[in-house]
Amino acid sequence: MKISNQKLVSIVRKVLNETDMLYKGDMLSKIKDDLENTGPIVGSDWASCRVWNSAGKSKHGNKFSFVKSPNVLEISYEGPSSGLLIAHSQGGTDTIHQVFNVLICELNPYLAKIKAKPLIDDISYETWTVKKENKNYYGLSVIIPLEKAPISYQLNRRGGWGHPASDGKSKMKAKCNQSKLCEGPVTKKFTGKFGTITEHIITLPL
Repeated sequence: MKISNQKLVSIVRKVLNETDMLYKGDMLSKIKDDLENTGPIVGSDWASCRVWNSAGKSKHGNKFSFVKSPNVLEISYEGPSSGLLIAHSQGGTDTIHQVFNVLICELNPYLAKIKAKPLIDDISYETWTVKKENKNYYGLSVIIPLEKAPISYQLNRRGGWGHPASDGKSKMKAKCNQSKLCEGPVTKKFTGKFGTITEHIITLPL
């Protein structure tokens, strides 16, 4: 039996429309499930964020700058690579690695106010060094692009300075398995004169 071109086009369109509706329905179902399981802002109960929001920010906040917009997030640090307690739950002084704790402490509250998803695959960074007071200061900027989303998203991470933090990747994978719309973990390496920091990053609905 021959089918006219017009009839064939009609059949194809119907199949595509039904497939699209199934996809949209599935996405709406996932969004509904995640909205019903809305949790606290990631980092709000972290000891490292309590350190940052008290002594860390008041003593060393001048070493940081932030960009918070609906299209991009950015955190920049310039200072010693070690020796300062800025945002660490156990009093550690791996200063430049603590930048990633500050990232969570500072950027997630902003993400909670907007409907956008961090594009963790597209995270980029810059590093530099400067001489101040006869000391080497190290710079690190982390740039996270955002896209519009129907709900609010958060960032979460585990990592290590000078080691791959394999256990952190496993923890992030387990965390992501708890949310249908979670993405990651994505492994990113940040290399500069300070060495290499490895971060395992996820983004998940609030």
